[in-house]
Order: sequence, then C-alpha cells, then structure tokens
Amino acid sequence: MIRSATLLATLLATSTGWAQEYRFPSELPASGTVQYITAHRDLKDGAGVEDYACGTNAYNGHRGTDIGIGGFAVMDAGSRWVVAAAEGEVTTAVDGCFDRCTSGQCECGGGFGNYVKITHPDGKSTYYGHLMRGSVRVTTGEPVTCGQRLGKVGSSGHSTGPHLHFEPRYANNVSDDPYAGACGGPISFWVAQGAYNALPGEQCAGGAPPPVEAGTVKGVLWNLGVTTGPNDAGNVRVVGGHVTADDGTTTSARAGDGYWALSLPAGSHRITAELEGFLPTSRDVTVSAGQVAWASMGLEPEDGAPPPRDDARILDAPMLIEVEPEDPVVATWWVENSGTTTWAEGEVTLAFVEGARWDAEAAPVVAPDQLVAPGEQVALQLSLTAVATATRATSVWRLTRVGGAAFGEPLQLEVRVRTATTADPGVPDELEGGPRGGNLGGSCGCRDADRPGSGASLIGVYLVFLLWRRRTLR
Repeated sequence: MIRSATLLATLLATSTGWAQEYRFPSELPASGTVQYITAHRDLKDGAGVEDYACGTNAYNGHRGTDIGIGGFAVMDAGSRWVVAAAEGEVTTAVDGCFDRCTSGQCECGGGFGNYVKITHPDGKSTYYGHLMRGSVRVTTGEPVTCGQRLGKVGSSGHSTGPHLHFEPRYANNVSDDPYAGACGGPISFWVAQGAYNALPGEQCAGGAPPPVEAGTVKGVLWNLGVTTGPNDAGNVRVVGGHVTADDGTTTSARAGDGYWALSLPAGSHRITAELEGFLPTSRDVTVSAGQVAWASMGLEPEDGAPPPRDDARILDAPMLIEVEPEDPVVATWWVENSGTTTWAEGEVTLAFVEGARWDAEAAPVVAPDQLVAPGEQVALQLSLTAVATATRATSVWRLTRVGGAAFGEPLQLEVRVRTATTADPGVPDELEGGPRGGNLGGSCGCRDADRPGSGASLIGVYLVFLLWRRRTLR
C-alpha cells in the first residue's frame, strides 16, 4: 500500500503544523538479548507477503511492526520496557489480560491483550500491544513524553510469544506502515529508520520540534452547558473551537476530542478560546522553554443552552477479518457519543454508505430501553454474509439519525474471503475484536519468531538422534 497524497495531506495538516516522528518504542538493555524485528507490516493484498523493502519479513494480513525480545526466558527475567515513541496523551490503557499466550488466539483486549494507545498532537495515534499483565504504568487521559515508560513486553492477546506490536494510525483509524521503502510509502515516520531489519534510532524528535527557547501549551475545550449527571458539568468536550494566543498564534480544537496544542515563545501569554454559539473565554499561562503547560478551558453557551449536535468518535474498530466463503461476518465497533444529543432507541441507525454490502441491513444503534448520553460508549454490531468466491472487500457505514443526516467518523470494515486451498493452519486467523475490554478490533494475530539456532531446531536434532540410537540397539 503506497501512501497517497490524501493521507500525506491529512498527516501534515495538523493543529500544530508539523508531523511527529517516532523513536524506537522500547528501551535497549544494558546487557543480554537485544530486541529485534520479527515481522514488518504486510503490504501485499491477497496471497503472499511483501514488506516495505520488497522483502518477505512479514506474514499475511499483519498490520504493524513486531519486535521480539528473545522468548519467555527474557520476559520472566524482567522483560524489556516499552516506551512512548513520541509525546502525546494516553487515550486507552488496558491491563489485566493473561500474558503467557502461545496459541495466538487468547481473547482479551480486542486481540492486543494489555495495550496502550497514545494520541499525538499531529492527529495520529500509536498502539503498543501484547504487554505484560500488571506492567502498564500509565492511565487514560495522562500526558506522556517521548521515551516515557508505558509497560513491559509480554504475550497477551493474539500472540504466540513475548513481543511488542507497534502500529501507527491516522485520526480516521486507518493504519499505516512507519517505514519508507521501494514497496512502501515515500515518507518514513521514524527519526532514524536504519537499515532493513535493523532497529530504528532511540532519539526523540517530533518532526519539526519547537526551538529550545519555545515551549508548548496544550489543553482541551469543555462545554460548560452540558451535564451527564447531577452536579456534573463541563465534562463534554467541544470540537472545532479556535484557540488564539496573544502573539497571534492560533489553532483549532481537534475533531473528536477537543484537544489542541500551540508552540509559543517562553514567557507569559494570554490564551483565548472562541466558538460560534459560545462566549469567548481567556486564561493566562506561563510557558517555559522546552516544557509543556496545560491550559484547558470551559466555554459557556451564549444563550445558556448550546444547539444540539450529533457526533460520534470511534474508539475500537475491526481492521481485517478473514473468513471462508459464505461464512457469517460479525463486526463490532466501540463508539463514543461525542456530540451534545442523547441517542435513544429507534433514533439512530448504522446505515450503509459504500463498498460491499453483502445483504447487510441498517442496524439499530441503541438497544430497547437504553439511552446513550454524551460522553457514553456503545458497541455497534453489524452482521454480513461473505460471498462464495475469494475476494477482499471494504464495507463503509455511518451513524445516521432517522429522518436526518449522517454524522461521525465513517465505520470501515475490511473482509478477506479465503479459499480452502489458501488457508494456512500455521498462521492464526485474525479474529474480530472482543468487547469493551479492548479497543483494537483484533488487527493483530502476531507471532513471535525464534532466531536461527533456537530451541526449536535443537529439539529436532535431538529427536533424530533418539530414533537413530533406538535402531542401533535393536
């Protein structure tokens, strides 16, 4: 998959005007086994594999970069730390899943087991999957710096051995390969990509970081006119609001979560937030060189009640689902009501937009006697039936208010229909994401690769010796 100009424009047109680059997402040990790449992203559709360098260090349908640590012995001896590839905010942190999976099909955390998702100021997110149980040391909503420890490498979720699954995604939840190469995209997401199958550099950057005499101001915008419970005001985020500093630097609160960031010279500044239908509000903030200051602000509606607005943000989406011909396909998305209206039974449906429909009908969003208030989450389930021939297809759906307009992010589903002769029993199928405990939709059926000369080959030699010895003793 070559990154298109559209995706590149999406990447570069961010609230801060720059695109972040990533460091290697794990701490290298002072001694012992050094981490290594076990599998790159598979960029080839259908049968066969192809990585960014036109090589075959990938496996069919894999959507991320897998980093091995040397097996369970290394994990049991303390494992290896996983760190943030760039600064951002933790938007999901899952812990508590079984972390010694060897089947590739342990159902927890939506296939990624214990994992962390970080949303970065440039709009992209990074996912860190298969972590050790009890090792996750960050929480949802926490700001993190580049290189900050997140947890330790484990084997939770869809995994066959200890490794880290690292995966960047755009704001629309589309996954991409961080490497640039002849068979991949033209832009590398790494600060220092390094040679093929070598580890990327450990240095942090951030694309075009602010000069050392500058600092960063970050925050979110809250709607003070909406409550989600008694005495619970100001907990619904406002999107699209404009944030301006006293030197004229401006940005917009990001769609989906109201998050914004400004790079400003060190010193005192007044920050003002404005949005149509709300009263402008300001606050003073002190910016220190090379530091991050937080300045979240609440907006009061002009008339005391903001206009109703439907919106939705995808928290968990299935990526690639593989099935046999004519098999049922069940896809589940976890979606947050990020608007200002409450969804009631019969008011909102999941409606078909384009692509492969495969006899699926519009699905209700809200169960009988259920209400989904602003800020609450709901699982959306769609049932299709695969066609009788091998193919790979995309199906796109959107939330739609009955009698009204579609809203929120498009819900995209990728399905590959296999043939009986192409199935590989040695490769775990990528299963659809589990319930609310995990938000990655099963996009990884990852495998931990043994290095040449490892235990598997030694066992084979030993078995051959035993058979020979038995024959000579007869």
